[in-house]
Amino acid sequence: MRYLFFFVLLAAAASTVSAQKIAGEPAYPAFITDAPSEKAIPDTLYHNFFDLDPTLYQAPVGGWMNGTNAYLDREKAQEVKFTQTYLLNGFIFWFALKDKNTGGDTSSVIFKLYKKDSVNNVNGLARLVPGTVMAADTVLLSDLNVGITFAAGLNYFALPQSMVMFQNYVAGFSMDLMHPRDTVALYGSSDTKVNITDYSWEKWNGKWNTIKNAWTLDIDFAIFPVIDLTGASINETDMNSVSIFPNPASHSLNISGTQANRFVILDAQGKTISTGAINASETTLDVSSLANGYYLIGLYTGDGMDAQFYRVMIGR
Repeated sequence: MRYLFFFVLLAAAASTVSAQKIAGEPAYPAFITDAPSEKAIPDTLYHNFFDLDPTLYQAPVGGWMNGTNAYLDREKAQEVKFTQTYLLNGFIFWFALKDKNTGGDTSSVIFKLYKKDSVNNVNGLARLVPGTVMAADTVLLSDLNVGITFAAGLNYFALPQSMVMFQNYVAGFSMDLMHPRDTVALYGSSDTKVNITDYSWEKWNGKWNTIKNAWTLDIDFAIFPVIDLTGASINETDMNSVSIFPNPASHSLNISGTQANRFVILDAQGKTISTGAINASETTLDVSSLANGYYLIGLYTGDGMDAQFYRVMIGR
């Protein structure tokens, strides 16, 4: 009888960590479970921001597929397709929720930027996966911004120095320093609502796998590259026909050619300086009160869809 019990226990454990995971129904906005004793190292999920509201998927084991569950996923990351050479300055992350159940302040997430230079077997095929870590930053979970609105959940991961990007790269974060009962979750797109298929990743059981292969969900995570446009207006770099000028600016900044209807200005440390509405045809922002230095301009729609971030300089 003891051996039979042990066999049943092993079978249950195997079913819990099977390679093929099944997500539950999507929900928005998200909420935190009231059963912290059942929490486990969380998954995270992100948003596509193009044509659908941010989404969180439920999981059959332990809560949110992109929040709390018992699958013990360790990292989530988004691959960025290379389209042209540019300077990469950092990333914006939109976290939907967190639940901190530990007494101390040691529970943390680790932001990471990866080269795509390792090889894993993904669904029977050898594929390039996240490998060399080019930059990392550890942030206390207690300091992480979360919210169902884009501005409230915005977090900035600044690279120690700008990097020239000329191939696909991967950005995400690790939960290795999180307490098992703590939770953090990113927004994600709804299934199949992506521009490029199969570009989201997770690290589970020591190996990288795509979300599409692991969960049968074709989604994107809400990780936005911040582009360094120092010395050139955006219209000079053909970035989706958006124009921000002059750059550097002294007293005013003109924005045109974007589908966004909101803006946010962040300082070099990621602190929000101002937010407001913009007109898609052309908007002039008064930046005369800003001190000299680098700032991030985020352009996004009011519901959090379709966001782009650029670095500009204020100089007089």
